[in-house]
Amino acid sequence: ERLEPLLPRVDDPYLHAATQLAMAWTSTMVADVEGALREALAALAEFTSQDEPLGTASAALTVGSLETTTGRYDEATHHLHDARDLGMHLDNAWLAATSQVLLGTLALVRGRPADARALLDEGLDLSLAAYSTQLVTLCLGVFAQLTFVEGNQERSALLAGAADGMRKRAGLRVWPSLRRPEAELTNRLRTSLGETDFDRAFSTGGKLTRREAVAAAHDPDSRR
Repeated sequence: ERLEPLLPRVDDPYLHAATQLAMAWTSTMVADVEGALREALAALAEFTSQDEPLGTASAALTVGSLETTTGRYDEATHHLHDARDLGMHLDNAWLAATSQVLLGTLALVRGRPADARALLDEGLDLSLAAYSTQLVTLCLGVFAQLTFVEGNQERSALLAGAADGMRKRAGLRVWPSLRRPEAELTNRLRTSLGETDFDRAFSTGGKLTRREAVAAAHDPDSRR
């Protein structure tokens, strides 16, 4: 609300594009996904026209995430690949890792669990290399969804608990785009496992160290 009236008065091209992107991020937080996508696309066009690789990668990442949320899967694939390639070119571990994890998320929602696991395995390693607890928990949350799809509900609850516990210890919140999917997964797990078994697995996951949680996510036995 404060940024939008300022846009016509922002003369600097980079700052104008950055303001558009900041508006997209805040629109996502208040669940205005379509508005966020319009603002992110505008920022992407502006950064691209300025040949600003870091801004372009950040905007492409945001656009790809929002396109995944709204079911624009082909467009999301294109933008997330662009973001990952730029992140690697810039040697920006955070951008590369986030893009990889979101590509794994995209593969999962498109019904390709094997592809999703390969992408998430690499994404989790990249997240650790980026020294980002936020990214590690993002990846663990998606692994929990994947493991549920693979049929291991107890491991899914364990990983969901690991992501939740790690976030709480670090004082972090769930990514806005994952709040609804994580809540839906929790409800499905409570129903399928029962309250007692879910609480036990989730609580056990919440006590795992980062090393233990990563090992549990990578474990091939989780698919059985």
